[in-house]
Amino acid sequence: MIEEQDKEVIEAISIKNQALEKVDKLLNKIVHKLNMGDTFGKIANLPGALIYVADIDSHELVYMNDEMIKIFGDHNNKKCYKLLQNKESECSFCKNKEILEQESIPIKYIHYNENINQIVLCIDVFYTVNNNRLRFELAFMMNDLVEDFINKCNEFKLCPKTKN
Repeated sequence: MIEEQDKEVIEAISIKNQALEKVDKLLNKIVHKLNMGDTFGKIANLPGALIYVADIDSHELVYMNDEMIKIFGDHNNKKCYKLLQNKESECSFCKNKEILEQESIPIKYIHYNENINQIVLCIDVFYTVNNNRLRFELAFMMNDLVEDFINKCNEFKLCPKTKN
């Protein structure tokens, strides 16, 4: 017959094993995220890719890839509209409301950034991380591509004639 004390020991061992299983699962998740982080790091620093993450509610920049930092400088404690667009308040073309409505569906648009004198193709998507609502933006500067496109159109006489 199992005594009361033995039952408590068996229960304590069972609780310990359950806790160890939870720790093991947590460690596996951390390792997976670290592996994904390596992949993200490689993607985030592709030449020409401009990537940033901003808090949707405060507009504070929480991440910028190396290419963005080269162009715009340090992002610590700065609002996206101030650093990226040199504006004093939310941009008139801000996509935060749209990406919240679309949830995880990316929104694509082209924007002219006066601050850097570039046509920019932007892809924005909404994510929630640790209860923080975030906008992830991947962008590419398009001036060279647009110029090449116009040159090819002219070369093949595909561009519409403009009225003087």
